[in-house]
Amino acid sequence: MRAALHRRRGEYRASRGEDPTEDFRSSADAASRSLEVRPGNAAAFTELGSTYRQLAKCEQSRGEDPGASLAKATQAFEEARRIDPGSVSNSSLGLLFHSR
Repeated sequence: MRAALHRRRGEYRASRGEDPTEDFRSSADAASRSLEVRPGNAAAFTELGSTYRQLAKCEQSRGEDPGASLAKATQAFEEARRIDPGSVSNSSLGLLFHSR
């Protein structure tokens, strides 16, 4: 999935001290486009949640309010879990709520 590629590139850039924001936004856009084609795609919702969780971490590290990104991550993870209860691990949700 293209969204995962962008998210992983963003994670790599963040680990090198570079700004990953554009990669995370590209990942969110790709996952959203995937959901336009297949609205019930739990994997795309999970990827969207993971992307917004990473974006929130980035925002928080810059002293910005990550609230909007965390809310979007929560919404995406909850939708993925509604569609397929096994699609989102408890550790993903735990990491999300630990970030708040």
